[in-house]
Amino acid sequence: MDWFLTEHTASFLIMGIVSGLVGGLQLGQIFDSFIGGAKAVTFGALIVGFARAITVVLEEGKIIDSLVFMAVSGISHLPQTLNVVGMFFTQAILNLFISSGSGQAAATMPFMVHITDILGLERQLAVLAFQYGDSVTNSIIPTSSALMGYLAIAGIPYERWVNFIWKLVFGWTLIACIALMVAVALGIS
Repeated sequence: MDWFLTEHTASFLIMGIVSGLVGGLQLGQIFDSFIGGAKAVTFGALIVGFARAITVVLEEGKIIDSLVFMAVSGISHLPQTLNVVGMFFTQAILNLFISSGSGQAAATMPFMVHITDILGLERQLAVLAFQYGDSVTNSIIPTSSALMGYLAIAGIPYERWVNFIWKLVFGWTLIACIALMVAVALGIS
């Protein structure tokens, strides 16, 4: 039906009003509930906007390319198994600056693929290092728009979240490193 934001917004508002009426609320109570919900979401929306602004500044300031080059050049001298682990940590660190998975892939994969070619590794290892580095850190990085939005809506302070999640992220990191070293040993292609 070629619907976009305007039509979806209208349909959600209509569903909210109808749901409130079916639930037995008065029209004034429905709008009070709507305002209360909007207050909770507004803070999250601001956090998402600020997190995205950091990425935009890094991209438009042409800072990301330099960060990627410096990070990648530091791992090329390692043995093959540690090189892939280095690629994982490079992706994990870069995820702090480029929280968009597709943006991070576009910025880093040309370098990572080049390193795998030079070292005689399979290109799939660069993809695995990217996927693990990007995904493992999404639950803890403060520049993730989604994470900061979820935490804001849930009313959970970031510091409290880090205290809760760091052990799990550490475990995921160990699993990812072991999986990457096994992939190198098996010659995954």
